[in-house]
Amino acid sequence: MEDIASATRLSKMTVSRALTNSGYVSKETRDKVLEAAGNGAQGGHAMKTRKRPIRSFTLIELLVVIAIISFLTALLMPAIKTAKDLAKRTRCQSNLHQMALAVQMYVNDKAGYLPYARTIGYETPPGGL
Repeated sequence: MEDIASATRLSKMTVSRALTNSGYVSKETRDKVLEAAGNGAQGGHAMKTRKRPIRSFTLIELLVVIAIISFLTALLMPAIKTAKDLAKRTRCQSNLHQMALAVQMYVNDKAGYLPYARTIGYETPPGGL
């Protein structure tokens, strides 16, 4: 109980000192505030505090975030393009390897003969094949 009483005295002294030093408050107003502080201290709270409203993003902050994201995306674009080109090259290399294996298997099955190379849409060269 002694702690609550000392906290009440301390909060009353703090409020009184703040109101006296400000010079803008009349004696009646100061007495009312001190009385309210004394009543509130008995309930465990020296003074009620008001919650601050939730602050949302401003337009400038939103635009700055968008600019930072676009800048980072622009930095990553060359790396993404390089990875894409490497994937295309690997896929092409794999397709060539598969075609070479198919030709090799044909040659093994047909006693060393290569498949007939027929060109579609082209005329035969002069003198034949």
